Amino acid sequence: MKKFQLFFAFLLVSFVFVSCGDDVDCTESVLEMESEPLYESAFDASDDYIADPSDENCKSYKDALEELLDFIKDRKQCAEESGEIEDYNEAVSALEGEIDALSC
Repeated sequence: MKKFQLFFAFLLVSFVFVSCGDDVDCTESVLEMESEPLYESAFDASDDYIADPSDENCKSYKDALEELLDFIKDRKQCAEESGEIEDYNEAVSALEGEIDALSC
């Protein structure tokens, strides 16, 4: 379920980052290059936590999700300018919900 939620958030955010202002480079190639390691880290941490739900793995997973969430939140203006703010808000809410659901 966690991977599904992360994947869903990734898809929503991918559609949101179509255009952006001067402060953040929202071109597709730059976003993929910057976001890919964050998503991979979150997926890997999710796998580790599912395999061994220890407090250490929980904290690692939570940290990875928080890094991803920070990255997404820093690109809010992209969603506003592209008219995709509802999808953006759904993605942010999904990640925040996943973080809040963790017991560490």
